[in-house]
Amino acid sequence: LRIQINESHASYPATHYGNRNLLAVDGYFRSADEFRNLLEKIRQQSAVNSLAVLDIGCGMGLALQDMKEIDPNLETHGITMEQEPAMFHADHFHYIAAERMPLKFKGKFHLIVSNISFRYFLFPHIALLNVIKALTNRGYADINFSYDRIPETPESREYFLKQVPSTRSNYEAMKVLIRK
Repeated sequence: LRIQINESHASYPATHYGNRNLLAVDGYFRSADEFRNLLEKIRQQSAVNSLAVLDIGCGMGLALQDMKEIDPNLETHGITMEQEPAMFHADHFHYIAAERMPLKFKGKFHLIVSNISFRYFLFPHIALLNVIKALTNRGYADINFSYDRIPETPESREYFLKQVPSTRSNYEAMKVLIRK
């Protein structure tokens, strides 16, 4: 996990390739206490001790493994489209697109997290609707949004023009849709 990727113009850690720690500057939470406090708040609001957690875009599952080490009473799930096999410990890996979550996810998760992955989705607004549907009553979602990498294909452009006809790009359409 301390591997560096070196290119002629830059050097950066390999953690940016599906291996983000739960606790780090570029991770999901800044400290174990911040994560524990959030879990405690969810437990108090939901009156449930064993929480189901979903990481959307979990890559190889490092953050899920970190969650289990901090709190073994979590049932951890990860959604990924990564080609690499899940190499870290989690309870369940689901190889599906967030835009196509199964019906069995409806109302299942007490906590849903996603760090960076929404930038890669073709239809992030559909993935966000699925997040809302997958949350339990009094569930909590911590989603990092970034739209700078939405692919602009003829199919996606046609779709976004139907949704928001006056926009000049997918990015501009997403800004309108997220406000709705």
